[in-house]
Amino acid sequence: MPKILVIDDDSIVREEIAGWLGIAGFEVVSAEDGLVGVKYAYNHVPSLIVCDITMPDLDGYGVLMEVRANPATADTPVIFLTTQESEAEIRVGTSIGASDFISRPFTQEQLLNAIQTRLQKKEAKERVLKRQVELLERALTQEHEQRLLRAKLVAMFAHDFRNPLASI
Repeated sequence: MPKILVIDDDSIVREEIAGWLGIAGFEVVSAEDGLVGVKYAYNHVPSLIVCDITMPDLDGYGVLMEVRANPATADTPVIFLTTQESEAEIRVGTSIGASDFISRPFTQEQLLNAIQTRLQKKEAKERVLKRQVELLERALTQEHEQRLLRAKLVAMFAHDFRNPLASI
């Protein structure tokens, strides 16, 4: 069950999103501001973060930069909730690693579709990386076996060259 962190300073919106996600079968952790959200992201390592952009203390961009700076959460998709989806806002968000933007007001279906899409992309990326790791491990194993074989052959030839009459 994927874990989703919801960060929004509006308690009504935060609780409604948490309710939608809970009904959809997600494990939900919610935070009332960016500072608490970053702390929860580090402690809970969510599968995805839904985050408001405009918040006191630490805004959504600050949250995103903090999340990207930590190796444990660096690949976590972040979906921004915004009231005005301006081109400049999108450009700033995507340049620092935002996965998606959802304009307010939005429906439950829009939010769930965006989350499912991002989770599927993350899962596909993880499968590709896992496959690459398996191929590298297999290549390293083969290389190790070839080195052992070479070492055995060199030892055998060295022994035969030292004792030429023994082989006759």
